Amino acid sequence: MKYFVLFVVVCGLATAYAQDQLLEKAKIIAEDCKTKSGATDEDVAIMFKHEPAANDQGKCLHACVMKNFGVLDDTNKLNTETAATIIKTIAVGDANLEKLGLETVDACKAIKTSENNCEAGEIIRACVIGKSKENGFKLPF
Repeated sequence: MKYFVLFVVVCGLATAYAQDQLLEKAKIIAEDCKTKSGATDEDVAIMFKHEPAANDQGKCLHACVMKNFGVLDDTNKLNTETAATIIKTIAVGDANLEKLGLETVDACKAIKTSENNCEAGEIIRACVIGKSKENGFKLPF
């Protein structure tokens, strides 16, 4: 029993570490994208609160971050392979967490987007946030 408890604790620590690493990377990318998109600190805060963009600059910020992570591809679609890799990083071997994340990606992979990069990013982001809430999958950023 004590090995099981130890295993659960180690998995929890590994998951927290992986999420912290992704969050730090997201903060760096967001700062760069803020400058490129003309977004404000408030737009960045909205992104990290998982709220819809308040303006076009916020939408472009979200799309830029997604592009930098490789989640939004060149055709303005969800890159499911990259998204799955990120989810596996977040899950760190937690099969249930990974399943919830992959179900979220699966639900959003065929969503109709826009030719406009910023609009497409916001559409995919809204889908992922909505499905994550439905599934109980906690997004790190």
